Amino acid sequence: WEVSVCCCCSPVRKTVETNDRWGLGTICKHGGYYTCADRYNPGHLLPHKWENCMTIDRKSWGFRRNAELRDFLSIQQLVQTVSCGGNLLVNIGPTHDGQIIPLFEERLRQMGQWLSVNGEAIYSTKPWRHQNDTVTPTVWYTSRPEQSLVYAVFLTWPKTDSLILGAPSATAGHSKVSHHWAGVHTHGTYRERRLGTRGWALGLSWMLPHHCFTSTPPPNPYPVGGVWDWEGQRDRSCYGS
Repeated sequence: WEVSVCCCCSPVRKTVETNDRWGLGTICKHGGYYTCADRYNPGHLLPHKWENCMTIDRKSWGFRRNAELRDFLSIQQLVQTVSCGGNLLVNIGPTHDGQIIPLFEERLRQMGQWLSVNGEAIYSTKPWRHQNDTVTPTVWYTSRPEQSLVYAVFLTWPKTDSLILGAPSATAGHSKVSHHWAGVHTHGTYRERRLGTRGWALGLSWMLPHHCFTSTPPPNPYPVGGVWDWEGQRDRSCYGS
């Protein structure tokens, strides 16, 4: 096929990324980024760029008429992949005549809606020194080192309304929190408690101003993405995102 000759002559050869699926024995060893296997997710930071090539349907890359609801993945895979420094390539299987079934459409729209609110913690971010929290494993971290920001993303609301973070180092004083929840954006102080020399206990019920809701927020809203950054302190306010 004269691949090497074509690559040398290509006008975009310096801007094209090649994966590790171009020859025998290259998987997870050679290429601009690794794929290693379908639905590959190491769960920790790798020294080489990598991609999670996955399907929304856990059992098929195509359309399955008999697929069940439990067979479809959610936004959780996106958060875990980005926290570990990977790129997520999402596949859906259309029907024989090219239609996207409502369930696939729903998952894609949910991903878009979630990113429209929490994209700040995903787009152009980098892995933090901790990918997963040491105390609350459902929390995944991303960061913006140039702005000294750390994002703690959680998709399950704590039953106690308190989020325990073991990875951040505790420091004295108040902190600012930027919290995104279902289109509501709040800035303000919150009830906090230091856990020794490392870790925080955050009282989430203090983060949402009462005038943002017509009733008390549900005890276990689904799903949520918390985006946190520690800097200074601001007055509390809210507005639609």
